[in-house]
Amino acid sequence: MAERPASEQRVSSRRYGKGAQTVFSWIVLVCTTAGCSSSGEPGSPGLSEAGGGGATSGGASSGSSATVDANAAADGTAQSGPYDGGQSDPHDVTQTDGHDAAQTGGYDAAQTGGYDAAPGAWYDASFTRRRRVTIDPGLSSIQGGALADFPVGLVIPAGTIDAASVRADGGDIRFVDAAGHVLARDLEAWDPNGVSVVWVNLPSVPVPTTPIYMYYGSPGATANPTDRETVWKAPYAAVWHFSGKADDATSNHYDGTGNATFAAGKLGQAAQFSAAQRSHIAIGPATSLARGTDAVTLSGWEKTANIAPTGWGVVLGIGIKAPTGDTSRAVIDIWGKNSLYTRGAQPPPLYEAIYAEINPDEVGGGWEFAHSPINTVPAGVWHYVTAVFDAKGKAITIYTDGVQVGGPLVIPGGGGASGPGTWKSSTFSTTAPGQVQIGAQEDLSHGFYDGLVDELRIESVARSPQWVAAQAIAVSGNALTLGMEERM
Repeated sequence: MAERPASEQRVSSRRYGKGAQTVFSWIVLVCTTAGCSSSGEPGSPGLSEAGGGGATSGGASSGSSATVDANAAADGTAQSGPYDGGQSDPHDVTQTDGHDAAQTGGYDAAQTGGYDAAPGAWYDASFTRRRRVTIDPGLSSIQGGALADFPVGLVIPAGTIDAASVRADGGDIRFVDAAGHVLARDLEAWDPNGVSVVWVNLPSVPVPTTPIYMYYGSPGATANPTDRETVWKAPYAAVWHFSGKADDATSNHYDGTGNATFAAGKLGQAAQFSAAQRSHIAIGPATSLARGTDAVTLSGWEKTANIAPTGWGVVLGIGIKAPTGDTSRAVIDIWGKNSLYTRGAQPPPLYEAIYAEINPDEVGGGWEFAHSPINTVPAGVWHYVTAVFDAKGKAITIYTDGVQVGGPLVIPGGGGASGPGTWKSSTFSTTAPGQVQIGAQEDLSHGFYDGLVDELRIESVARSPQWVAAQAIAVSGNALTLGMEERM
């Protein structure tokens, strides 16, 4: 660090405390090449300045729930405390001539996994509070080009936000980037007194090295009514959060009905299925799911119970136009530990594995499939499962937790040999599917699932390996975290 001029004096003011118990303090530093001395307002909360290095510590600068004034975020000192639990303040700057000149502005994954940059201007004075959003560094290391319009989940633990400081319906929640752009968000579940789940649409991944803030504290603000649909715009065809109901978050509104129940899930709540009770969720037949597109990507969190009665259970099945039968356009199954399926007469049996089936020609018995290895999805453990059904490319690719574990296709009647698909169509049928079921085969004749399903999605596109890997991070519940609260 460059030496300060002997005559340099700096004055910094801070606001400490919360609510009505607010104390304003000031400190004057007189620095020479030998070090710094300070004088301050009597009763200032524990401020001290170490000679030369300029390290400040104090009672108000420790603890993850502390509050700071946004106008005092860059005071030229290395501060310990509220931003990262004892490491250096991510808003630290280096002073060389009495001005805030040399700043640290790059991505600082080694420190907090967040952004190390000076705070941006306050978005709107009517929003009195904000928190900096830290983004998982894994979303900045995805290779293969930028991923546009990328929804990422934020789980806000109970007690993080004072319920009195935010609207009960979350209508004043705003996510704003450094340029002042408001990002679309979907409040899957909002509870100021409990756990909340929010989806934020990032314009691009990898994420640029500029901060994003969550603003709130504006009683008169209301939510944009189209925000949810903007987050889940095409190619998303259906998104079910299962937050106490089976409503579709996209503009298609493919809401489900059935006898499945809801329980604690991976993010918020999940749909709970019982094979013994033949529970399922039905989606109406007049849909555009897997209709006229050349590819479909199915994905979701699953946690199986003991799939014993039939050996396997359907997570999601999209049926053909025929009213009965199990000749699926696209289906994803989980084979339980008691399965005896022999994988095309090739031992050992297929168990604790993912199985995906495709039939673009809609020919009875014309399905073709791919599967993961055995023990890929053991019972009682959450796994994020993805299957890409590529009608045009004549392939199925299966992923678990963002990593490819299955594909290419198994050739029907080929004794377990693999190869490209043999169907003639390059797209799925343009006719609406006859039935769509979550938790059972489409005609409800068999294949009832045992366990939990959360954050189930259908996308009318073949997602790339890069997208699938990034999405596994985005749905983890840890991809976004909130920093300390700042007040206007």
